[in-house]
Amino acid sequence: MLAPNSQRPASGPSLMKILAPPQDDIHLANIMRQLDIGDELFWVPERLVQFEHWVGHIPFAFWLVKTLRPRRIVELGTHRGNSYCAFCQAIATLQLNAQAFAVDTWKGDIHMDAEVGVLEDFQAYHNPRFGGFSTLLQMNFDEAREMIDNRSIDLLHIDGTHTYEAVKHDFENWKSALSSRSVVLFHDTCVHRDKYGVWRLWNELSAKHPSFEFRHSFGLGVLGVGEDLPLTLHNLFSMSEDDSVAPTVRALFAFSGEAHVRTLAVSRLERDLKAERDDAAHREAALQTLVEAERDRLERDLKAERDDAAHREAALQTLVEAERDRLERDLKAERDDAAHREAALQTLVEAERDRLERDLKAERDDAAHREAALQTLVEAERDRLERDLKAERDDAAHREAALQTLVEAERDAAYRSAQVAQESTAQNRQLSEELANLQTQLRAFTTSTVWRATWPIRRVAAAIPAPIRRFGRRALKFGWWVVTLQLPKKLAERRERMLATAEALPQPLVGRRTSTNQARRCPPDLAKLISACFDEAWYDYKYALTARKLRGLDHYCTIGAKAGYSPNAAFDEEFYLSANPDVAKAVQAGGVLCGFDHYIRYGRAEGRSGQGRLPHDYSHLQPMFDEDWYDRTYELKDRELHGFAHYLAKGGRSSCSPHADFDEQFYSAFYPDVRLAISSRKYLCGFEHYVLVGRAENRLTKHNLTKTLDVRHPSLTDPVGIAQARFIERRIAPIAACSGADEESYWILVPTLDPDIFFGGYKALIELVVGLASLKRPITIVICAQDDDGSYFRYWITRQIRIAVAFGTVRIVNGRRLKAPLRLSPTDKIFAYSAWEAHLAHQMAAHVKSGLFAWLVQEYEPVFHDYSAEHAIVASAYQLAHYPIFNSTELKDYFQRHRIGIFSGDRTPSRGRDFAVFEHVLTKLRAPTLADLKGRPSRTLIFYARPEAHAKRNLFPLALIALEEMAQQGSFVGPWEFHGVGALAEMTIPLGRGHKLNLHAKMTEAEYEVFMHKVDVGLSLMYAPHPGLVAFEMASIGARVVTNTVDGRSETHLRGLSENIIPCEPTISGIKQALTEAIESLHDFSGRVRGMRINRSQGVKSWSEVFNDEFFHCEMDGFLGTDQQIVSEKTS
Repeated sequence: MLAPNSQRPASGPSLMKILAPPQDDIHLANIMRQLDIGDELFWVPERLVQFEHWVGHIPFAFWLVKTLRPRRIVELGTHRGNSYCAFCQAIATLQLNAQAFAVDTWKGDIHMDAEVGVLEDFQAYHNPRFGGFSTLLQMNFDEAREMIDNRSIDLLHIDGTHTYEAVKHDFENWKSALSSRSVVLFHDTCVHRDKYGVWRLWNELSAKHPSFEFRHSFGLGVLGVGEDLPLTLHNLFSMSEDDSVAPTVRALFAFSGEAHVRTLAVSRLERDLKAERDDAAHREAALQTLVEAERDRLERDLKAERDDAAHREAALQTLVEAERDRLERDLKAERDDAAHREAALQTLVEAERDRLERDLKAERDDAAHREAALQTLVEAERDRLERDLKAERDDAAHREAALQTLVEAERDAAYRSAQVAQESTAQNRQLSEELANLQTQLRAFTTSTVWRATWPIRRVAAAIPAPIRRFGRRALKFGWWVVTLQLPKKLAERRERMLATAEALPQPLVGRRTSTNQARRCPPDLAKLISACFDEAWYDYKYALTARKLRGLDHYCTIGAKAGYSPNAAFDEEFYLSANPDVAKAVQAGGVLCGFDHYIRYGRAEGRSGQGRLPHDYSHLQPMFDEDWYDRTYELKDRELHGFAHYLAKGGRSSCSPHADFDEQFYSAFYPDVRLAISSRKYLCGFEHYVLVGRAENRLTKHNLTKTLDVRHPSLTDPVGIAQARFIERRIAPIAACSGADEESYWILVPTLDPDIFFGGYKALIELVVGLASLKRPITIVICAQDDDGSYFRYWITRQIRIAVAFGTVRIVNGRRLKAPLRLSPTDKIFAYSAWEAHLAHQMAAHVKSGLFAWLVQEYEPVFHDYSAEHAIVASAYQLAHYPIFNSTELKDYFQRHRIGIFSGDRTPSRGRDFAVFEHVLTKLRAPTLADLKGRPSRTLIFYARPEAHAKRNLFPLALIALEEMAQQGSFVGPWEFHGVGALAEMTIPLGRGHKLNLHAKMTEAEYEVFMHKVDVGLSLMYAPHPGLVAFEMASIGARVVTNTVDGRSETHLRGLSENIIPCEPTISGIKQALTEAIESLHDFSGRVRGMRINRSQGVKSWSEVFNDEFFHCEMDGFLGTDQQIVSEKTS
């Protein structure tokens, strides 16, 4: 064992010089003196093994053992023993009379996996060195507690399971074993992830006991539990509360421990380097052996193949001669057979000619018979039509005579009506004269002496309340009848009137009520008779009384009846009087109040009609009205007012339905415009709207779940799931493939090769194929989703010479139109473009030895789909065995951070062996000069606009709303142009205040470069893990570019890529705020020039630098495998 003093460096700067400036030397010296720190900080730990989590605290462990001089140390959770061996080394070095116990199951826990051989390795080191005073207890902590006496532990180190509940249980369980001078150590007090809860318990205990916390190496809490602690430990605990001292103490021990951490790291690297060199030597020797064995095998195979070829050639010659003889015999037999068939055919032709001639003769005879029969039928039909014509003429003569009779009768009726009108005029004239006489008499009476003399009496009477006056008049009338002996006669007349009224009074309709106040204010006898048939709502609307104080039944009985008003829609007062002159005379004579008064007393019983025409001409409703159903449904069979008359009078406005197939309540409730039209009196009811308008508009007449959903939510009931099932079924149907090929080939599975929809992803695919073509292997592109043979694609690449040359040897087939299965060799390599092709490639990979396929991962593809069946199918593809080729480091980090695909397992994948990464090349755009930026006469905003359904991740709706709101708010001052690139169709969208957004269809690279040269503000959104390219391309030419943040692309990350990038939240307000910042910073021309440098491409400027020999040799080593030899040969 090395002596402590021998570990101090011979020369060099002092510890105080390293930790603090010269002016703080005295301060640090005071700390070291108070803590009695000596050479123990420079002791070299004799055991340093993985892991390094505790290594940084070993100097403190040496110091603590020296300071506390414990009699018994217990460590809960030892694992590989870095901390425990430090305690034991200090005990041995200081020659303390102490015991030490290490307690662990060495079987792992939720935070530490079990490792084979850890305990055996630790025992081999521990027992020879520390076995005299140290014991290893392989058991759980609770079992070990029973073996330790109470109040016997001076130093307890808790480093077991790190959940809050487990650490608290360990402390509470072992608390009774602590001595009066005990110290408890808690490791990992600074770890807050993966259910670690030591920090939480430490916060609780450090508030109750003296404590000090080191924050390096995952944190170490020092808790003073005992009462009789050494002075130096009290000094340490007091320093925890001094913010000017505690950081220095922590730095002192952290600096000392860092040397051990680095020593461990160096030893690990040396060990890894040695293992790698040994492994390389073994691989090289094995490879040499394999090469020699392969050379011998190939030589033997070549000799055997040559011998076999000679045998096959001889056998083939024999077969050719035999086949020639057989063909000559077959030819002779075929000629003989042809002669026989020709003779038989001649015979059949002659027989067929005879049959056709017979059939033709029979057909002619049959036609003659049919012609004769038809002639007979024509003559019979002519006779019948002549008889019908004669009968029609006779009938017309009869109708004409009847019509003449009706005309004469109508003329007589008109004459009688004229006479009645003359008599009415004479009566009116007579009544007018009588009225004038009465008015003259009234004026004479009111100017008489008696009238003027009785003025005081009238004044007193006017002051009497109306009820008292009415009672007075009735009392005087009653007194007069008594005095004049008329009382019995008046009573008998009143009784007869009441009996007649009761007999003629109809039953009131269901739902119709008339207020008692109305009945009391109206003439009593008439009010009771007509109240059951009066439609107050119709009456008020018809005669514009809705806003009047006097309306409804009161108005009718006092004014309307005398003015010729109709009481409801089913009774026409004017028609009734004109059709019944006797009733009109009775009204004029005062026998009845009005035509309706006569109708309800006598006319209804006499069978007279109250309807000459329907009010407002509702006759268009009657053909579709079902009277039987209506009366049966609303129980109107035995009522006086029923059927269509009741519907017009009451039912239409009471939401009654006209027939079984029309639901009035549903129709008006379902269509808001119908409700509004009814409430404004434009239509009587919903049924009238349906007859006049709704029927032509195909509106619903009653509730039907499917149809109502189609109206309110179009396409909601469409069974899209069936179409989705067929789509998924077609997309993942296996490509016909089999084993049996000898030559190694590359298979590229793509959904389509339509250049019109090629964006950045397809550009990377084309360049990958160009790179693979340089490896001199046959390449076949299999189109899996479109009925295409690649002809349009080949036409398109003729304009790009470099790509056309590379694709000259590439075969293109349609996977859905194969005439024979694709034949694969065991060493073939299969590439998939998307998740859908990944399912097909996985099925094809069953025919290759590795069972793997390569996947060009350019997005986390479930973002293209809502949470649906397609989403589930696409997400499941990442669980297939594959070799991903990520198109950016950001995308690879997203998959790794979310443990997707190859990163979902316990094994840590390595680059090259398990996956590859490349960086997408930005389109080369000519950068403007500072003078160009300053000299632009107007501003241009270019928006990466993708309004199509497949491009939802580009957040087109949010960007459009933000632009519209800013335009309407006047945020764009001066001349501005707004352009959208990336769309599949051209269109113009008005933004407001004269601004408009012009969407441009997909451009060529040359057109794109010219177009983008004038951009000042860029707007490019991407709500997906893929980093996007357009934003960086616009930033590289001096535009201030607004792009959104998302998981993996924080604001700090995006601003670090370029000064021209302005991050925003993916919200409308966030986009507007970022655009405002971009506009306000346009005059910072120097900043825009600085921002042209993009810090993300690692210097890659062309695709030939991406998919080069190094990429296939190193980056894709784990997939291409033996193709390394090809690259080596090509390089040499």
